[in-house]
Amino acid sequence: MNITGSGTIQGGDYNEGIHISGSGIINGRTRCTELHVSGAVSANSGFECTGEIHVSGSGKFEDVKAAAVHASGSFIAKSLDVGGELRSSGSCKIKEKLNANDAHISGSLSANEAKFCTAKISGRFDCEGDAEAEEFLISGPVFIKGLLNAEDVTIKQGFRRFTNVINSIGGTTIRIELREDAHGPLGKNVAKTTVKESIEGDAIFLENTECPLVVGNNVIIGGGCKIGKVQYGNNFSRDDSAEIGFVEKI
Repeated sequence: MNITGSGTIQGGDYNEGIHISGSGIINGRTRCTELHVSGAVSANSGFECTGEIHVSGSGKFEDVKAAAVHASGSFIAKSLDVGGELRSSGSCKIKEKLNANDAHISGSLSANEAKFCTAKISGRFDCEGDAEAEEFLISGPVFIKGLLNAEDVTIKQGFRRFTNVINSIGGTTIRIELREDAHGPLGKNVAKTTVKESIEGDAIFLENTECPLVVGNNVIIGGGCKIGKVQYGNNFSRDDSAEIGFVEKI
């Protein structure tokens, strides 16, 4: 099914793909095999795609379920459930819950709640609630008002003067570190991370991080850190420049 120019598609179960080049409106709950948009699309009800949704331009949806989503431009949905890869190089805004197996974000991503298997985010990530994954790799600005929870968390900080703000972090391996090119005389100009409540994990390595409480089994506090209290079970070490209020072996 094709729209060239502008047109409207009535909702239904289509055993075919929908291709829009221009401007399209989808009325009613719709199921199809794929959606390709070059221009703008607006869907006012639930939308399910057994294959890929590819939007180059602007897409506005309600509840969306798809095997994969690739978006460049603006993608807005009430909720999004992606069985495979979510790849966005523009602005992706999910008003409620986001589920995706594998996320690659080089633009901006915002959600109320987010759950991934793996997430690699080099753009900006905003989350109003909790964000969960098996593996998080973040190298852009991140603002999470709830818990960032993952088996492996890596936050890389480079030459951009912003402050990541996260309420709390939990995981197995947690690394908040400077990029290799951010060490040296220009280190004062790099990003930093503020964790408001606590960082709790097994193996923890921190640089340029502020947090009132760090709890782990093996803990390394590097340069540029301001930590209120460290509780560790096995090993602890610190950089001489780190500011730590209290250290306790538990």
